[in-house]
Amino acid sequence: MNDASTGTYANDPYGPMTVSAQGGELTMRLGPDGQRFTLSHYDGDTFFHRTTGETAVGLSGVTFTVGSGGQADKVRVENLDTSGLGTFTRRGRNRRGRAVGSCRYGRVKRCVRSC
Repeated sequence: MNDASTGTYANDPYGPMTVSAQGGELTMRLGPDGQRFTLSHYDGDTFFHRTTGETAVGLSGVTFTVGSGGQADKVRVENLDTSGLGTFTRRGRNRRGRAVGSCRYGRVKRCVRSC
């Protein structure tokens, strides 16, 4: 599942999310500050992470939806989905290797500089 889930995802309210695998560990970096969370396998395409900060709720599920190409095209972060806004969509890559819908200056929707 690690290869199928790694990549860049985005969500308008919460911004970018990057899932990466390194040394057998799956991690999620979330939001403009790239807060890092370790993802632990639970069952199938579902993982969990420990929430932090003032809105911490303990353990929270992270569920990947794998598309027909064998890659996850969506990921739902349970603790961010209380109002239905916790689903992130995979972003493809442009010709410069950057995630579509983002840029090197950290803007998700539209980059005002030449990316």
